[in-house]
Amino acid sequence: MDIENFITEVSNLLPNFTIRILLLSFLLLWILLSNTIYIVFPKKNIKYLFSLLAYVLLVISIWYFAYTEYIKDIFKDNLLYLIIPISIPPLIYIFKYLLLTFKKNNVYTIVHKLENIFVLTLFTVLLLISLFARPDINVFTSSNSEIIDTTGEISIDFSIPVRKKDIKVNISPESTLEFKYTNFWNLENWITNITVVPTESFLPEQKIVVYTTGIQRIFPFGFEHENNQEFFTPKPPNVQEVVLGADIQNVSIKQPITLQLDDNDKDFVEWEAVFVPDAEFTIVRDNDDTVVIQPIRLEQGTEYKLEIIKSIIRYNTTTLQKTSVESQEKIKEILFRTAPAPGVESFNRNGVIISNSEPLIIYFQSSINEESIKDKLLITPQIEGTVSLSEDGKQVIFKPKTSFLKNTEYKITILSGLENKLGGYIENDIVLSFRTAGYVALSYASPRNGAIDIANTIKNISLTFNQPVDKNSVQERFTISPNVAGTFSWSGNTLYYNLSENLAYGTKYTVSIASGIKSLYGIDSSSVISSSFTTKKQIFLLNVPYYHQTEIFTCNLAATRMVLAYRGVSSTEAGIKSSIGIGLNPNEDWVDGYGVHSGPVSSYIAGRGVSNRVYHSWNLTGALQEVKNGNPVLIYIYNGSSQPKGTFILEGGYTGYKGMHSQVIVGFIGTPESPSTIIVNDPWKGKLYLSPSSFMSAWSYLGYTGIVIY
Repeated sequence: MDIENFITEVSNLLPNFTIRILLLSFLLLWILLSNTIYIVFPKKNIKYLFSLLAYVLLVISIWYFAYTEYIKDIFKDNLLYLIIPISIPPLIYIFKYLLLTFKKNNVYTIVHKLENIFVLTLFTVLLLISLFARPDINVFTSSNSEIIDTTGEISIDFSIPVRKKDIKVNISPESTLEFKYTNFWNLENWITNITVVPTESFLPEQKIVVYTTGIQRIFPFGFEHENNQEFFTPKPPNVQEVVLGADIQNVSIKQPITLQLDDNDKDFVEWEAVFVPDAEFTIVRDNDDTVVIQPIRLEQGTEYKLEIIKSIIRYNTTTLQKTSVESQEKIKEILFRTAPAPGVESFNRNGVIISNSEPLIIYFQSSINEESIKDKLLITPQIEGTVSLSEDGKQVIFKPKTSFLKNTEYKITILSGLENKLGGYIENDIVLSFRTAGYVALSYASPRNGAIDIANTIKNISLTFNQPVDKNSVQERFTISPNVAGTFSWSGNTLYYNLSENLAYGTKYTVSIASGIKSLYGIDSSSVISSSFTTKKQIFLLNVPYYHQTEIFTCNLAATRMVLAYRGVSSTEAGIKSSIGIGLNPNEDWVDGYGVHSGPVSSYIAGRGVSNRVYHSWNLTGALQEVKNGNPVLIYIYNGSSQPKGTFILEGGYTGYKGMHSQVIVGFIGTPESPSTIIVNDPWKGKLYLSPSSFMSAWSYLGYTGIVIY
């Protein structure tokens, strides 16, 4: 029987460690007081009685003063452990007093010795259990579930104090962490809790592995234990519905736009709204299942396009400030029209740039009484002109004597009292506004400026200008860097550059138009117009099945199952282990509690009819080129957690590697010659996306060993 495991099981039945220390102290006080009374007051029952009364008063004082303060917090639901030790000694002392009273001196002596044996035995057993029990570990999150918030703290509780210097905590995926320690009774080197606080948020839908090493009993020279706990970060919310009112052709200019989510909003999501034409807005987030886009001022009677962008971000968990954007996608595009001013359907300059010499035409819902129009139309800044009605009376036409000024904001006030032919009238002034063409500027670009993860197969790039322009003056000044062949086409004020070839992966493209674009009605552009976007990086991924290892040391076997399954060969960990054979030499056999090296694995794979080749001292480019050719690579690496790192001698006298682990390279982002990310199936931690530096560091441990599966 494993003594340490047995002691640990017994220890788990006892109260917490602080109570044990108090009980040990009490037992020590008990035996000292008992023997002091026995030696100082032998057979003097009167003095013994006074000593008993003194003890009872002491116990009552401890109960009254200590339990109501400090001890109350310690014992909580374990009140029995306080009552029994305090109650037993007075009962024994009363019994011994009665023996002295009735002159049973021999029995008194026997009872005293049995009392000593009982207390010393209890003290010794409790002390040994406290010193030799293995600490149990409890890892939990703020939500006490397997789902961990991306900013949530991870708390690690130890049932017994452990040495601070022995404990190492590894978190996968790698992250910058802050550790907070809870000392045991203010002892700097002994702790009962570690709180792990990530300084940067995790990404959604990640598997978080907490691996704790160096767990050891209080008494020195015990076996060091390790503990593995797994959590998952939540998935990002998706937009189920966009609520924009009942009639999207008559939307209020102050209508809030509500995004109904399938889950509560998360801090790792950033929402953006793009209005065309441009509009000011705020985004209201209350961490519930809605996000509200609140326009500040939309134009009346205007056609709008709204794009909703969702970005996955990393952020500082203390300041909640964004540190990076990991991905970005356009999830919704909505077309709607704002309601016109009351009584007015629209006017010809509403959101439209036309010639400054063209008349201003206001369209009403019903025919206007010609006599009531006099002095009811004010235009600021003032401009001279004539006012007339159309034949049907539904159009008020203002014809200026001179052209409207360029780049000028005009306000049109239709005064209250204007009547229609049915006798109705406008109760309140109606105010409209428009701006004449100013400098040529870019209203919108697709892909939009600053966009990332754009597909390299897009067919065109579009630039929408804020006014009509001379098309040739735009095309003459157009450049794209890096250069891509293409042709021009137009739709209204939008230029389309139709691409003749696919764009390059992972490349930032900048479209520029030099100053001097000629405006048809406004002012020529005076500065360079540019917009940039970045294409997504190339991702190459083999469809290799994933199998989780069923035992702590079977990563080599689980990785073997994956590559065989990719070639259509079924296997199990038990079957692979049986075929390789169980022995003491990892270069020939499977070794219990360790694993197996590349040679036996290669032989087994070949025995199943699958060609393969073992490489040592290999290079990353060669391995990724094999993956690109459709051949997964089973590799031997360092698991990143086991300590101390390095070789050791196995039971059979053969060399082993502390923390030996296997993965399967299944893909990469970038090119074999210059990858930005290596994608592996890890039997322990799941599918991982690793930087080349961290991958090479782990792979170098066993000499860059890999098995190519053909």
